[in-house]
Amino acid sequence: MFLLRKMESMEILSQKVDQMAKRHITVIFVNNFPDHQFKGEDVGLKGTKGDWLCMIDPLEGTKKFEIRIPVYNVSITVMHHMNVVLGVIYDSHLDRDYIAKQGEGSYKDTQALKSK
Repeated sequence: MFLLRKMESMEILSQKVDQMAKRHITVIFVNNFPDHQFKGEDVGLKGTKGDWLCMIDPLEGTKKFEIRIPVYNVSITVMHHMNVVLGVIYDSHLDRDYIAKQGEGSYKDTQALKSK
């Protein structure tokens, strides 16, 4: 964890949250999927180049986070041979997961979503 000093701005806080979340998510992915390559919003590719690519944005909506509008999320996309096979969005403010998996549909938490 980190400590926020009274004089630090929300911009600095958002950078700390972004970096901490990115490290945490990357460690989980690297430990569970060592044959995947990873790309963050502000960093280049990391990991073993292969068939799989995970793109991670641990704080999508940074500016809204900074001005305390609760419209931000964690966004993860998994690609296989450059085709999207999984998309995950976690809305921490509402504690909701949105998941779309190729060939299996999309869900809000465990509830299937239907398109009109």
